[in-house]
Amino acid sequence: MNGLRLLCLLLLAMPWGPARGAETSDTPPHAHSLSVTVEPARTSIYVGTVSLTMPPFARRGTAFESTYDCKVFPYFFSNEHGTLRIEVSDADLDALQKGQPIDFRGHARNHRDAERTVEGRATPETSTEGRLKVRVRVSRRIELIFNTRYRLGTAHTPAPTSGAPTQAMARPAGFEPTTARLEGGCSIQLSYRREHGSAEPQTVGPESPLS
Repeated sequence: MNGLRLLCLLLLAMPWGPARGAETSDTPPHAHSLSVTVEPARTSIYVGTVSLTMPPFARRGTAFESTYDCKVFPYFFSNEHGTLRIEVSDADLDALQKGQPIDFRGHARNHRDAERTVEGRATPETSTEGRLKVRVRVSRRIELIFNTRYRLGTAHTPAPTSGAPTQAMARPAGFEPTTARLEGGCSIQLSYRREHGSAEPQTVGPESPLS
């Protein structure tokens, strides 16, 4: 009887830690509880700018989803808003948190039911934040490029942003100059001069820059 009592006392005195495999306070949040905050971004078009803002992205399956609001200055009739879905696998997300750059793809659909192709590269600077280069393919000949920043948080406490748009640059698809397009029969040429020689601008028919 005394031996059993001694055994019980020894068991009670042993330092019991969390069970093997149990999550502790130092364990990174599970992928499905993450959110991603992207800073507002802005890119230039000929005699104008395109500004892009998005609420924090929530994890849905193997993707991050959010909405977006796009302002085209001074051509406000070309403004649009819609939904955005970016595919990022759990393996890529784990690599990103370990400091490895990843490429991603996704798509957006605006309020006119027009679809945009999105692709880009995330380059981490720490385990929770880094730089983003995003390419939005508006059409076969028009591509907008945004350089901005991201920060990982949890779904309950998304990381804050500075709120200041990150200035980026726009260029057409590939290396050929193209034309930003407006509604109402007006077109504006987007041209540039290469380091060696010049490039002839191409004119595209009258449509919205984001159509």
